[in-house]
Amino acid sequence: MNIKKFYSILFFVLITGLILSVNFKSSDIFGNDRFTGGPKISFAEKQRDFGKIVQGDIIQYEFDFSNDGDENLEITNVQTSCGCTAATVGEKSEYKPGETGKIRITFNSNGKVGNIEKTVLVQSNSPAPNDQIILTLHFDIKLPTEEEKKHMTVMAGASIFAGVCVDCHVTKGIGKIGKELYDADCAICHGDAKDHKPHGPIDKNTAVKYTDDELVNYIKNGSPVNPTMMPGFHKDAGGPLTTDEIMTLLAYIRSDLSVNSFIKE
Repeated sequence: MNIKKFYSILFFVLITGLILSVNFKSSDIFGNDRFTGGPKISFAEKQRDFGKIVQGDIIQYEFDFSNDGDENLEITNVQTSCGCTAATVGEKSEYKPGETGKIRITFNSNGKVGNIEKTVLVQSNSPAPNDQIILTLHFDIKLPTEEEKKHMTVMAGASIFAGVCVDCHVTKGIGKIGKELYDADCAICHGDAKDHKPHGPIDKNTAVKYTDDELVNYIKNGSPVNPTMMPGFHKDAGGPLTTDEIMTLLAYIRSDLSVNSFIKE
């Protein structure tokens, strides 16, 4: 090999190595970490802007994550920035490769006003830099108008089944069962967090900690927690629903049986 060709090859090898080195360092600087094995937590989103909400609203939201690694992922700690924000991991804290999970957030806006930012620190056994992930929530909280204050007062207890509240809490649900009844009578409070409902939806995942009897009792007689805005929806408690209709709500919440299987002949 002649000397000129040798130096040409050597120059090419050195330049190629330099380029690869620069690319590697750049990926480190910009956070594009190389996966080298083990668990790896990945979030679909890390920030959520809820826009304008009314002081007193309770916002619930779920951040979805997955284990994109090749070993079990363990969520070791979930910590919020203050007491007005709560966060839970869901039904378990360990996830196999390919499994997905949710970090459930609840924010209570009582006493808050203006632009608010809350954070949730999620710690796991995922190698750095993914071992500590910060989730961020933004809110623009406004004071309620006089009309909104009036509505919030009227909403307490069984008064939602009388007067001006009947159209929203009774009339829309007449003759409906299952999902349609839930959408008419329940979703006004237990709806999608993005619509700023006071409480999140009740489904087979969120209701897993309750027995069927407990859920039916809550719907019939109201929440056992006092004070509460959840009245009893059964006719015996002053509400609009029969036992059969309430059982179709249970079937829809559990989502594992036909709603019609609960209708008595």
